[in-house]
Amino acid sequence: MNTGMKITLRLLGNLRQYLQAGREFSDLELDVAEGSTPADISARLGIPQGESLMFVVNDVRLTPDQLAQATLKAGDRLVISPAIKGG
Repeated sequence: MNTGMKITLRLLGNLRQYLQAGREFSDLELDVAEGSTPADISARLGIPQGESLMFVVNDVRLTPDQLAQATLKAGDRLVISPAIKGG
């Protein structure tokens, strides 16, 4: 049986547009299925896959190949932000 769990999600920058209408702050307690990955959460929110994004789980930045493999756990904090570009 695939039961649910809660994580904390924070969207930064222009990604806040993917939050529920009327939410001013980006922190959101989210119910997700056990076994969910950061890629699953991004898809669930409707964030286009072509976006250049940075994913951080519990203060650890994920590489692109980890997005579909890193399994979230109850109580995890997922931060999704636009990728930082330097020059």
